[in-house]
Parts: sequence; C-alpha cells; structure tokens
Amino acid sequence: MDDTTKDAIEAYEEYMRKTRFRRWLFGKTYPLRCIKYGHQRIHMGFCDMDVWNIDIWFYRVVVPMIDRLRRTGHGIPNKICENHYDVDGNLDEEAAVSEWDRELRKMIWLFRESDQETSRGGKLRGDAYREKCKERAFSMFCKYFHDLWD
Repeated sequence: MDDTTKDAIEAYEEYMRKTRFRRWLFGKTYPLRCIKYGHQRIHMGFCDMDVWNIDIWFYRVVVPMIDRLRRTGHGIPNKICENHYDVDGNLDEEAAVSEWDRELRKMIWLFRESDQETSRGGKLRGDAYREKCKERAFSMFCKYFHDLWD
C-alpha cells in the first residue's frame, strides 16, 4: 500500500472512532437533554429540538390537535352554517356538523399525505404529489384558521 492509501485508512478509522464516541455520548446525555427540552417547552412552549425540525414538529402537533377537535368539538364555523339554512332561516345542524367533520377529515388526510413519514400515496407518486397535498392542506388550514377552536 502506498502512503496516501494508508493515510486515507487511518483518517477513516479516526472518523469512525469519533463517530462511535459521539453516539455513545449522545446516548448517555439523552436523559439530561430530555429534561432540558421539557423545561424549555414549559417556559417557551417549544424546545430546541422542535426548532431544528419545525416541519416534523408541525405534523406531530397540529394533525393530532385537528383530529381531537374533530372528535370533541361542539361548534360549527359560520362559513359552514351559511350553506345549511332553509328558506325559513332554520339551520340544518346535522348537515352542518357533517360538512364540518368532512372538512376536518380532509384537512387531516391532506396533512398526513403531505408528510413523508405518514404518506401512503406519496411513496408511490413522489414529491410532486406530497407538495400538492401540502398546498391544499395549508389552503384549508388558512381558510378555517380562525375557526379551529371549540
């Protein structure tokens, strides 16, 4: 072997030693970081780990929140109610609740399809499909943003 090959092998071995040490250190310090992140979430509402992956944080937090609102919510947005008044001015509450449920389910489905981890069709259809789902999900999210409360 020539000197450049030996140097490359030694550099690789040194890199692997450092990588193994970093992984070991990461495993040992993880419980302390969890305490730190919990403290940050209590005081700021988010932590460093959330900031490093805002997209992942968003999917992990917002999708379950919308689903919980769908399951436990009591209100119906005025935008939905406007479509369900009869000629006498009476609200067909059952139809309005059903439409609101469909809208929330659709938003949840679109957000899940836009997430690489949870997408079913996106794995087959690719990034363009997930991007289109994300755009439609955020369009709905913006449309109903002030109505996402109970």
